[in-house]
Parts: sequence; C-alpha cells; structure tokens
Amino acid sequence: MNEKKNIPQWLLKPDEPFEVGKKERFIEKNIHTLFKLLAAIRSKSSDHCFLSKIHPALKLFSLVVLLFLISLSRSMAFISTVGSCMLLLISILPVNIMKRILIMSLTAAVFMAVTLLPAFLVGINGHYLLIIVKVWLTVSFSGLLVLTTSWHALIAALKLFRVPDLFILILDITLKYIVIFSDFTLNMFYALKLRSVGKTVKKAAPVAGIAGTLFLKSKEMSEDLYDAMVCRGFSGHYTMQVKRQWHWMDTACSVFVLALALSFLYFR
Repeated sequence: MNEKKNIPQWLLKPDEPFEVGKKERFIEKNIHTLFKLLAAIRSKSSDHCFLSKIHPALKLFSLVVLLFLISLSRSMAFISTVGSCMLLLISILPVNIMKRILIMSLTAAVFMAVTLLPAFLVGINGHYLLIIVKVWLTVSFSGLLVLTTSWHALIAALKLFRVPDLFILILDITLKYIVIFSDFTLNMFYALKLRSVGKTVKKAAPVAGIAGTLFLKSKEMSEDLYDAMVCRGFSGHYTMQVKRQWHWMDTACSVFVLALALSFLYFR
C-alpha cells in the first residue's frame, strides 16, 4: 500500500487510445520517401543487363547523338522508328529496369502533355503529339544510360571526352553527398519518430530542426572531406588506369546508332 501511495497520480491514469489519420502520418511519409530514394540509388541494376557490356564512352556518345537527332527531327516517321526501337529495347530488359524506365519516361510525357494542354485547347496543336513523344524518348534513352552504367564508368567516360576535372569532381561529390545526407536524414526521422508521442501538430518545427542539423553536418563533413583528400594526396585530377577492350556489343551499338542516323537523313 505504501508503494502505491508513492506512485504519482498521473501514472495511475489509463491512457486513452487514439487513431492517427492519413494527414497525421508526417514522419512515416518522410521515412518511406527517403527509404525509396536510397533503395533506388543503391540498387545495382547494371550488373544484370546486357547493355552494361557496351563501352561507357560509346554509350555516352550514342546518347548525345540520339538526343541531337531526336531534337532536330520534325518527321513523325523517324520519331516512330526510334520509338519502335526503344520499345524493343525496353521489352528485352530486366523487369526492374523496365519498370523504372517506364515510370520515369511516362511521368515526363504526362507532365509535358499537361504543360502543352493550353496550347492544344486554343488550336495550336501542330506538333503537340510530336513533342510529347520526343520527351518520352529523351527520358527513356537517358534512363537507359543511367540504369545500365555504373557511376565510376560514367566518370571514366567523361574523362575520356576531356571533360574538366573540376566538373567531374563536383558531380562525383554531389552524388555521394546525396546518398550520405539522405541516410543521415533517414536516421534523424527515425530518432524523431522514437521521441514523438501522440499527433505531430507543429510539423514545421521538426523540419526546421532537421534542416539546421543537416546544414551544420554538411559544413563539418566538407571540412573532413577536404582534410581526407589532402591526406591521401588527391590533387583534383582524375586518371584512367584501366582500358576496356572492344566487345561485340560495342559493334552492335555502333550499327544501331548509324542506322538511326541514316534513317534521320532519309525521313528528313
């Protein structure tokens, strides 16, 4: 009895259960979004695709040529030919890569269709469908390059084309920082979830706290990165140490791009 008298009264009151509505799942939504982002970045889809056998520099050059031809073409016959080739390539890809490419390309196409809808409604619809298909093709080819080529291979391809080292360094550090800060933000949301009781009424306060912590963390990590680069003797120059041999897929890619270039001249 004496022990029960020493317990505070607020501990003896029963807790009333409450349901969290869809609009109150602020922390869970952010955790789910960050988790999907990290899973998409860390996925290694290029290891299980035949397009990964093509030389990265050749794929980058082919992408630039195809985007140049698609942007200049005004012939629906040429765009239809390229679209048929794209559908054929997508159909023989693994399911995970196919799904991601279709989601990215169709989302961009729908966004462009909504953007051009006012022009279509007022009667300016001469190239409405052509522009939408062009956007779908450009996003699809760009997705093929990104999803079937590792980041280190892309850096080597950029170096082969004499891209400035400073530009490559900025891209390299930016991509790594996206992964690092996304992981750090995910852990902060997990910590916020463990410390949150009940409904999250003031959502701006935890977001402001996380943003401020990320700012301070980025300053600290930038200083650590600079010290680590100096200790390892990195002078800011990228070098290519391994030269890749020519593969039969490189020949197939070259023939494919050459055939589309000839069809561009034919349908023009």
